Amino acid sequence: MIKADQAAQLNAAGQSPELSVFGFVSIELLNYGGAIVPAILAVWVLSIITPLVDKLVPSAAKPVFTPLLAFTVTSTVVLSVVAPAGIWLSNGAGWIVSSLLDISPTLTGFVFGLTRPITIVFGIHHSMTPISLNNFALYGKDLLMPIMCLGNLAIAGATMAVWYKQRKLATKEQSSITLGSGITAILGITEPALFGVLTKYTKALFMASLATGVFGAISVTLDTHLTSYILSSVFSLPAYLAGGTQNFIQAILGVCGVFALSFILTTMFVRVENK
Repeated sequence: MIKADQAAQLNAAGQSPELSVFGFVSIELLNYGGAIVPAILAVWVLSIITPLVDKLVPSAAKPVFTPLLAFTVTSTVVLSVVAPAGIWLSNGAGWIVSSLLDISPTLTGFVFGLTRPITIVFGIHHSMTPISLNNFALYGKDLLMPIMCLGNLAIAGATMAVWYKQRKLATKEQSSITLGSGITAILGITEPALFGVLTKYTKALFMASLATGVFGAISVTLDTHLTSYILSSVFSLPAYLAGGTQNFIQAILGVCGVFALSFILTTMFVRVENK
């Protein structure tokens, strides 16, 4: 059995730590913290394997052995093949963004902004952090993290627009949940807004993505940047002063603009019902 510290040492040495299941199935030890794609794929695999196992188990043993065998087979398949594929997908998204930066920073800003809210939903947004950290090390600044902040404010804008249109239709409890989700998104916590509101109104999610894409392109073109890693919220705005007063002003105008554009687009094009 390889312990966590041993796995870290092997990774630092450039080797891939692995476990062996049943003596012939190799499982690479990877960090799945915050990764949602492997979890989604795991549930899908379990939904396929469980009925197959259930057919093979006698009726009297189904309550005990069907879940046990289904979990054993699923965990082996997921950890050996499916989950690493999810991580490779996340890393591939990071590679695409890194390649786009070499081609056109403005195009990168638009594409990265357009896909930012959606990547948060699937949990592959974490693959962008190593790129930002590498930019800090190589260039002393990063252009992607400001777009992450823009994405959060766009999500907040769309959520607040849903609340604005929903407030006379929904119950007081539901309306307060939507309002609270929008406020937490402004503060940098977007999951309540995404999974509690915008996944119900997918067009609103697209409007938030479009607004982020537009202002992401503007942000990169104007060279709005950060010089150190910081969480993406309105509280991170003072950090832009490290890049100068002009950089700070651009950041403020950006978050205000993307919030307003997302709010306006959602108000104009999204039909809100009591869901």
